[in-house]
Amino acid sequence: MLRNDHSKAEKVAKTFNDNKRFLPHGAVIDADMAKSFGLNIKYLEADDNLWQAYWRLYCAMRLGLQNTSQRLYEGQAASLLLG
Repeated sequence: MLRNDHSKAEKVAKTFNDNKRFLPHGAVIDADMAKSFGLNIKYLEADDNLWQAYWRLYCAMRLGLQNTSQRLYEGQAASLLLG
């Protein structure tokens, strides 16, 4: 997405790391906002199979967290639940 444009990638990263603008970790960044930062977005409708798969994964992760002190860390090879 921004692999070949390091200055743009740095600008976007600084914007998303601005804790005055995006205070909570779970702040919503919708497709329109992401596009406004120059990100290449493919909007999926709620009835799209891929969107449905993401939604099921999100719900399963939320159900897996038993309390607010737990944290879920995602990596390319595994997920790690701490707390």
